[in-house]
Amino acid sequence: TLDGLDSSYQGGFSQCERKTFITSHAAFGYLIAGLIAGLAGLWRSGAVRQVPVVSWLGEISYSTYMICIPWQLVFVNGCARALGLLQERLPLWLWLVGVAALIPLSALSWWIVERPARAWLKARAPGRLAPAAGATLQPASRLQTVHE
Repeated sequence: TLDGLDSSYQGGFSQCERKTFITSHAAFGYLIAGLIAGLAGLWRSGAVRQVPVVSWLGEISYSTYMICIPWQLVFVNGCARALGLLQERLPLWLWLVGVAALIPLSALSWWIVERPARAWLKARAPGRLAPAAGATLQPASRLQTVHE
């Protein structure tokens, strides 16, 4: 029940010196949103499609999506505890370190989890991932909608 959960948390946190649990900073969201918007704009313009680093960042982007919130919680709370900033927000330079560390962590996640999962799925359904013989891909604007 919720009352039991509340009692458990009250008892567990009653011995804590400080009662603050830092979970986010607005800068983190703005940095990630800016990075995504900037890369999307460059990609649409065609200016960076041949740049290997950009292709690699696109390849690990799902892993980044999957680990960014757990990483944020671990990083922010670990830094706050280590630096004694439990009543304050983390400085911007520390957030930049956290965002920079997200890239190699995403690559590791891609290598250990996503890459093997893709290979496993591809091996289980080889015909389903490729278009049918003779099929051509049409832009969405050229597809016709059937109305009944």
